[in-house]
Amino acid sequence: MLLSAGEGLTSVADSIVPLVFYGTAFSLFVKFLCNFFFCIFFLCVLRSDAGYQEFVQTHKCHPWSVVIFSTLFSFKLHKFLYSRFMGLDRFYIPFENPERIHNFFNCLTTLNIILSLVPVILIDVYGLSKYNYGS
Repeated sequence: MLLSAGEGLTSVADSIVPLVFYGTAFSLFVKFLCNFFFCIFFLCVLRSDAGYQEFVQTHKCHPWSVVIFSTLFSFKLHKFLYSRFMGLDRFYIPFENPERIHNFFNCLTTLNIILSLVPVILIDVYGLSKYNYGS
């Protein structure tokens, strides 16, 4: 059913705005927390990996830009460290124990999805159920 020019969404409950604000704030906090956990994991585990140290010595570079952007924006940018982007060896770190590293990132990604996206979806569904069409 389409809305006519004189109709619009009307709110039944005004308590949705604080719920949306706090839900979104919680989701952003979880995203930043996951990014922070990545930074700690990088500093404690990845830097001490033999494959990472060999990569740094071979290419005479430090992928700090990926770490900084991963910490600030999204920890998923770390995939540039081992993705072989455009087939370049500069984007491939042969980790000594890749299962351990990938398992950590898989767990972190799952937690990120569950704790940041699911609350936003639930708040959206709740908000949509509280609005009525018409005036």
